[in-house]
Amino acid sequence: MTDKGITDIDTIARHMHINSLTLRRRLAQTLSITPKKYVMQTRMQKAMHLLQNYRDITIAEVTDRCAYAQVPNFTRAFKNFYGIMPTEVKTRTRKE
Repeated sequence: MTDKGITDIDTIARHMHINSLTLRRRLAQTLSITPKKYVMQTRMQKAMHLLQNYRDITIAEVTDRCAYAQVPNFTRAFKNFYGIMPTEVKTRTRKE
């Protein structure tokens, strides 16, 4: 993991002092999801938190903090995960 967030399962496993195969097996047993889905879910939850709680944050900053290389990739992943664009979350949050 970096200060930008969770990047991959191998890094997480190293930080937990276990091998990646063990982590993959434990995730599957405990959460019933693949490691890839776990990382995606965690990144998306972090993105949603940032968008809802930090009004002045830009989409580019969220992209960076959630360990995406490019804004279009992040935006596409967010839309696929939540069904709405990140800009819509920012707009709704401002109105509240």
